[in-house]
Amino acid sequence: MRLDYGHLPTPQPWLLAHDYPTILRALDDSLPPGVEVRRGALAEGLVRTGDRVTGVRCDGTAVTAALVVAADGVSSRLRREAGLTAPRSDYPHRLAAFELAGTVPPDFSAYVTDGGLRLRYPLPGGRVRLYVQVAADELRGLGPDGLRAWSGRVLRGCPGLDPVAEAFRAGVADRQVLPVSRALAPALTVPGLALVGESGHLVHPMAAQGMNSSIADAHTLAAMLRQGGSLQADVVDHALRRYDTARRHDLHHVGRTSHTPPG
Repeated sequence: MRLDYGHLPTPQPWLLAHDYPTILRALDDSLPPGVEVRRGALAEGLVRTGDRVTGVRCDGTAVTAALVVAADGVSSRLRREAGLTAPRSDYPHRLAAFELAGTVPPDFSAYVTDGGLRLRYPLPGGRVRLYVQVAADELRGLGPDGLRAWSGRVLRGCPGLDPVAEAFRAGVADRQVLPVSRALAPALTVPGLALVGESGHLVHPMAAQGMNSSIADAHTLAAMLRQGGSLQADVVDHALRRYDTARRHDLHHVGRTSHTPPG
């Protein structure tokens, strides 16, 4: 699977990687003055008028809305209350995440080895994140000698990691092991409500498309609503049906690309 950034219609075809809080701040900064942000407010459930979602219960108060966007993550309370599902399939492997310090060349590369995925990408501040696919119990109980031997096997099995070998060995004891799943909701909408991001879908990080696909959800939803030109209930619900059709088609492709290793 080759990601050729030379095809991007820009003078300098870059891949930009940022920390999650930085991306959220950038999105916050782009909001128009009329948007009210309530940090730390819990959406406890949905408000309905007949069969249509018309708001949320938030900290004991009903907040009405022409459209509710459920972007509340993998365990979405709003998705569950809306009667939608997103059946999740867990992969048998895990991803061990390492943050590499020191002088490490910036690069975005994904390798498929006999031991599975090795994915490295740069982050601000000269940091590099490395994901190593591992079996569920592969690292459990390993002491310093075991980790040293394990890191040596990882490096021998993936010569592409040679530029980060020293930093990997130095940081191998400091790791986070993450479960990996895939999911796609059979429907992304009900009247008055849309699922966006991980409330509606999960993908394997092989192609690094998790946040990209979530932002594309929001962009597509906004485009469909803008084309409708009104927030009347029937117009919104027509836009939601079009959003569901468009995004599920694209998300099937994203999920397939992220799931299937390059041959």
